[in-house]
Amino acid sequence: MSHKSLWFRAKKYGWGWYPITWQGWGVTALFVVYELFLTFLIGNSFDSRAGNTTFLFLTLLGILGLLTVCYKYGETPHWSWGNKKNQPKRSR
Repeated sequence: MSHKSLWFRAKKYGWGWYPITWQGWGVTALFVVYELFLTFLIGNSFDSRAGNTTFLFLTLLGILGLLTVCYKYGETPHWSWGNKKNQPKRSR
């Protein structure tokens, strides 16, 4: 079994990931370029309902693709409030 290298690390606060390798940064940059391309490609037809629907659908496909890559090459996501050692203890 080969060692899986991580492209994304889980965030310290909240839920999600951030890129830690050039591959992760590349995927993130590719997503941003994809969204800019959609904006310029469909930008003239935002006045129409079909243009808005197309933009929303293609944006959701891009987000789904990005999340798929993050799940595959990232740490297991979980909600986090930071380092538990530094958290003050709650009194009841």
